Amino acid sequence: VLLRGPKNSREAVKHFGRAPGVPHSHTKPYVRAKGRKFEKARGKRNSRGFRV
Repeated sequence: VLLRGPKNSREAVKHFGRAPGVPHSHTKPYVRAKGRKFEKARGKRNSRGFRV
């Protein structure tokens, strides 16, 4: 267990907490890629993640 590193900086933990769309939340959304089609228009259109 020594080589696992600090538990709270593990990749999975970055997705916990307030939802990614909420103000002041630095929660990482689960996205396949960071390209143009993947949550880039987030908040602008329904088909991209979510709509405000």
